[in-house]
Amino acid sequence: MTTLQNYHGLEVPNSTSGAGGTAISDNFQNLVNWHPLSQWAQPGNPTASDNSTLNYYPGSLWLNSSTGELFLCVS
Repeated sequence: MTTLQNYHGLEVPNSTSGAGGTAISDNFQNLVNWHPLSQWAQPGNPTASDNSTLNYYPGSLWLNSSTGELFLCVS
């Protein structure tokens, strides 16, 4: 019987019974992890080097906590 574990706020299968169980558990964890990186309290603006090499993708948000400006990565 498969049990569930809390993984970043989502209950995912905690299965190690064979390759199939491991694959299902890994797929759920990958689904939870699939989101653009965001920053919620940075003292400055994002720069050109804040890009996909640092896991920022379209949809990433960046909040400049000094000015209150919110940036959205579009490309």
